[in-house]
Amino acid sequence: LERTADVQTELVVVRSDVVAQRAAEAIGGVDDPRDLLAHLTVEAPPDARVLVIVYSASTAEAAQAGAQAFSDGYIAVKEDEQQGVIDQQVAIYDEQIATLTEGIADQDAILATTDEDSQEYKTAERNREDLRSQKSEREAARTEIESTAVDGGTIITPARLPRQPKAKGLGRTVAAALAA
Repeated sequence: LERTADVQTELVVVRSDVVAQRAAEAIGGVDDPRDLLAHLTVEAPPDARVLVIVYSASTAEAAQAGAQAFSDGYIAVKEDEQQGVIDQQVAIYDEQIATLTEGIADQDAILATTDEDSQEYKTAERNREDLRSQKSEREAARTEIESTAVDGGTIITPARLPRQPKAKGLGRTVAAALAA
């Protein structure tokens, strides 16, 4: 069930306006990216975690270019999505690190104005070390998140030139009726 939901979601993403916009930019000369969606077919073979992207066009080259543009656009959108999550997490760590840095500065100020033998000095020293430790942990976590590889997917088979035109609409129906 989870696999079906994941694949169904990805089918919708490929057919989205945002991916169509990316495809239109790659193809060029497109007034309204949503017009490209009428030429797009996206399928998910049963029991597989892959998408099959087919683009119909008046020439084999245009069909190949369209399929490749949608494939590349989909991967770019997925990578942007992942990078956005990473950037959001980094921003959270940056805020925490800034707060901890201020706390360390506050403890340093207490240490600079307090007698070394006092309880207040010892407390400020412990607090500063705790804050430094927390800051170090956040910095390490931030570095780890920043180094996370962004992977929008893999194109298993690049778009190929179609071997022959594919029958559409009435022509296909008539051919199927004649065959029956």
